[in-house]
Amino acid sequence: MENLERQLVGQDSAPVGKVRLAATDTMVNALISPMIAELVREYPDIELEVLTDNDVLNLSHREADLTLRPVNKPQATLEGERIGTIESAIYAATSYRKRHTDLDLEHSPEQALWILPDESFSHLATGRWYRKHLKNASSIIRCNSLQAMHALARAGAGLAALPCYLGDSTKELTRLSEPLEGEGVDLWLMVNHDTQQMARVRIVMEFLTARLTQLTPQVEGES
Repeated sequence: MENLERQLVGQDSAPVGKVRLAATDTMVNALISPMIAELVREYPDIELEVLTDNDVLNLSHREADLTLRPVNKPQATLEGERIGTIESAIYAATSYRKRHTDLDLEHSPEQALWILPDESFSHLATGRWYRKHLKNASSIIRCNSLQAMHALARAGAGLAALPCYLGDSTKELTRLSEPLEGEGVDLWLMVNHDTQQMARVRIVMEFLTARLTQLTPQVEGES
């Protein structure tokens, strides 16, 4: 019945009504909040419902009209727009660097204290860099949230590999490396097949795609 209802309402032609957008908390906070604010000002008749979750695997595409998520191989049955590749780099707070003036990431990265993701969201990247350079690291803080990793890095708890769009925009953090090889993951704005023909969904899709494309250099760590 829900699928039938979606197909029926998908025949409308006016940019009026509810649009559900799913994204991670981090992306809402650091990437798309300004464009959402602009969107609702420009289209006041669209009721935007933002669904967030720390774990991208819990972002159910069936529950949302649009889903912004990092994934290298989207399902063949899903349609969407590729925004770019989310690159990650190593960041540290000024306070941490002042306490560790002998920091040598090139020759002895394992001597630092690292803030690392746990296995619950290791799918965000391959983990190749971690396994190659930090397999013997003894000082580690494990987190199940990118928000937590970011907060701890800002507080000077240790070094963290963070998405460049997040680390570069945080004034308390300094980037200590180039984008990490093998840790990039594609960013896609996916659209629900049942509601993609709705005028309001198409408008939000086109609006966000245009704005996100302008941010591709930040996403890819070039700015």
